[in-house]
Amino acid sequence: MMRQPSVWFLGIGLLIASVGCGGGGGRRRPPLGEGLTRALPLEAGNAWHLRTLGGQSDDTGSPAWPISVYGPVSFHGHSAYAIEDFRERVILYVSSTSHGIRYYGRRNLADQENPDEWLVPPGYIPDGVLPREWDEQPVMIMSDAGSRYGYFVYEVPGFEDIDTPAGTFADTYAIGFGAGDDSGAVPDVLLNLAPDVGIVYVTSWGEPGVARSAGVPLQPRTATAVERMLTSAYVDGYGIGLGGGQRYNVSACFPLHDGDLRQFVGTEPWSQTVSGPTSFAGYEDVFLLDEGLQSPRAEYWRVEPGIGIQLLGQEEAAQASVRGAGQRRWLSRHAAGQRSRVPIVFTPAWELPDGIRIGEFADYMVPDQSGDIERNVLVDVATVSVPAGTFPNCLVYVASLRDPDGAEWDRLLHTYAPGIGPVRVYFPADMSGWELSYARIAGVEYGSGP
Repeated sequence: MMRQPSVWFLGIGLLIASVGCGGGGGRRRPPLGEGLTRALPLEAGNAWHLRTLGGQSDDTGSPAWPISVYGPVSFHGHSAYAIEDFRERVILYVSSTSHGIRYYGRRNLADQENPDEWLVPPGYIPDGVLPREWDEQPVMIMSDAGSRYGYFVYEVPGFEDIDTPAGTFADTYAIGFGAGDDSGAVPDVLLNLAPDVGIVYVTSWGEPGVARSAGVPLQPRTATAVERMLTSAYVDGYGIGLGGGQRYNVSACFPLHDGDLRQFVGTEPWSQTVSGPTSFAGYEDVFLLDEGLQSPRAEYWRVEPGIGIQLLGQEEAAQASVRGAGQRRWLSRHAAGQRSRVPIVFTPAWELPDGIRIGEFADYMVPDQSGDIERNVLVDVATVSVPAGTFPNCLVYVASLRDPDGAEWDRLLHTYAPGIGPVRVYFPADMSGWELSYARIAGVEYGSGP
C-alpha cells in the first residue's frame, strides 16, 4: 500500500525535470527519463537569475539573486556538481547519468556548527518518472553532529505552462523533493524546470522543515508563497532572456580622480576623499581613498579597464582589531580616540574582475592564516535610488565570508554605479548600512553638497 508523500525539504530544492513542448490538449508528454540531463543542465558556469515577485517580503537587500552551478567538487566521498542558491544560502550536491539523478546532500551556509548534511545512500530519482508519481527512500541523514534515520522523497505533481520575463515555457515539469526525519509531511518548495533551460520558477511555502498539511496536493502560486521567476539565464554557453550571459565590467563603476569626494549617510555618516595617483606595494597609478573618520582609515585602490578593481592595502588605526583584509568592510568604523595609522599590504590583493556574468563569483583567500574565504558574486544589475540620485545599470555584489568548514559567518551587499563608484553598502544580518548622499566625481556633482 502506498503511503502519503512525505518530505522535509532541505532548503530550496533545485532538481530534476524533463518536459514535453508543443500543441494542445491530449498530447503525450515525455517522461522525465527522456530528457533528464536536459532538465537540469549541470555544467560549470551555468546560472539562473530569479527575481522575487513584487510586493513579497524580502529582507535580503536585493529582490533578485542567482542560482549557480560549479564543479565537479568532492562532497563526502562523492564527485558532484554544486548548485548554490545565493539567496537561500544553501548549496545542493548532485550528479546525473543516463540512469537518473543522484542527490548527495547539502550545505547550509547559515549553520555555524554543522553546515553539511549528506545522505547514505544518496537519494535517487530514476529515468522514466511520470507525473503523479512519488517515492520515499529510507536513508541515513549524516552530519558532524551525528546520524539519524530518515527519508529521501520526491513528488511530481505534473506539467505546467509558465510565463516569465525570460520567456514563456510550455509544459514545464513541476517537482518537489528533499529529505527529512518524519513521514507525513510534503515538500514546502516546488520547482518548475524546462528542457535545455533548467529552473524557471520557484515556489516556497515556508522555512525548511515546516510542512504544509499532509494529503494536500502541491499547488503553485498560493497567496502565502514566496515566489521567484526567471529573468535571465546562461546555460551551456547560451544566453536566455534579456541580458542573459552578458558580461559586465566593474572597472567602469569605480572612477578614481584626484579630488573626488563621496559622502554617505546611514548607520553613521562618513565620507571618502580621493587623492593620487601614487605608488604603493610595487604598483603605479594607485589612488588613496581616505575615509577621514574618528578612527582614521585609508585604502589603496587601483583600477585597470579590462582587468577590474584591486584593493592593494590600507592604513588602519594602530590598535584596531583587524582579522584580515576580507573583513575590512565588517570592521567598526569608529574606535576610541585618534590613533596613528599603520600601513597594511594585502597579499594577495583583493580584487573584483572585469568581464563576469550574473552568478559568477571571485573567491579571495583572507591573508590572516584563518583559512577564511570571501566569495564575491555578481547577483544583480539594477537601477538603484539613493539620496544622491537614481542610477541605472548598477552592479550589485554580495560578499560572503566563509570559514574552512564551509559555514558563512557574515555577508554584505555592495553596489557600484557606472561613472560614480560605490553608492550603497547593506548588511542583511541587521538590515543596516550606508547610502551615497553626495558625490563630486571629476568635477561633476551629484546630490546635495556639503
